[in-house]
Amino acid sequence: MSGESILIIEPSEPLLQVISYNLKKRKYNIISTTTGKEGFNLLESLGRVDLILINSILPDIGGIELGKKIKSSYPSIPIIILSAVCIKEEIIKASRANIRNFITFPFLLEEMLEKIDNVLKEKGDENYSVINIGKKTVVVLKESLDHFFSNRLKNILNDLINSTQYNIIIDLSEADFLAHQNLVVLISASEKILHLGGSIKIVGINEDIQKMFKKAKLETYFKIYPTRADALRAS
Repeated sequence: MSGESILIIEPSEPLLQVISYNLKKRKYNIISTTTGKEGFNLLESLGRVDLILINSILPDIGGIELGKKIKSSYPSIPIIILSAVCIKEEIIKASRANIRNFITFPFLLEEMLEKIDNVLKEKGDENYSVINIGKKTVVVLKESLDHFFSNRLKNILNDLINSTQYNIIIDLSEADFLAHQNLVVLISASEKILHLGGSIKIVGINEDIQKMFKKAKLETYFKIYPTRADALRAS
């Protein structure tokens, strides 16, 4: 898992140094700061990182509040919250911001490193990616999207909708199969987004998927474009 970039936002300099040192030993690229404002500015300047580690208590902003702000602009980046307590209210608040990973103090260093490895492994194993281009969000779906993927697709789209991402492009140019259950998920998400004034555009469909779309008469729900560039140019 070497080479991934991790942004650490931790107000304690000694702890920050310990975490950074051990992650660098695992060949991760580390960017770090002690304040929420500087952390967000670093992320904006970098454009993207693979994971963000945030202390729940920062000198200038709450860690979960910062995580929510980050998720609104970068919904696909996983966030881990370091927290002295892991009470139900905090978990609910984090979940509403699409943050699902916690590490509670006190913790063993090895446990934290294993958690980070696992979150990045899960992210890398998924057969999709999310790209933010201006105010548009591109979801690239890859390979064979069987019925087992439908719940994951539902969560991806719900996370984007909850993060107020209403202009979504579904890129199927790398997908060779789309199960009916995934189509049902796309229709449901499109109905929600159309109600909110947004849209889902579909690009890159192969001949088999195109036949499925025509048979189901999906013009009401989606606009279909040959390429991602065509969809991005469309208003």
